[in-house]
Amino acid sequence: MYKEGTDMTVGSKECEHVTILELTGELNTQGATKIREVLGECMKSGRRNIVVDLAGVSNISYVGIGVLVERLRQVRARNGDIKLVSPNRWMRRVFSMVGANVFEMYDSVETSLRSFYVTPFIVEPYTSRVEQTVTVG
Repeated sequence: MYKEGTDMTVGSKECEHVTILELTGELNTQGATKIREVLGECMKSGRRNIVVDLAGVSNISYVGIGVLVERLRQVRARNGDIKLVSPNRWMRRVFSMVGANVFEMYDSVETSLRSFYVTPFIVEPYTSRVEQTVTVG
């Protein structure tokens, strides 16, 4: 489902009705193109509740933020949401500086899942088993 490249990897897993995307690497121009594709594929397949885990992202560009905002608007138009997990302090500041503080941000995947009303029984045994991995670039 996902294509190969070099700068960013995207792991994907499902937890009830929520798709969790684990990003690793740089969310720069190349990474932004890949995350646009991945989020587009999620929407095409009817997955509209999405958690984007930024814990493994070392850098995010304005282009990357722009793509996330673009896809957020599209997902919300379909009665879904994109929630961000583990943005570091610098990322939070950049989101705020560019006026992109439209995202709900959480410190853990488990907390973000609870915000989608995923039952605690499902959340507690959550593991970071990656079902699909893609390399971007």
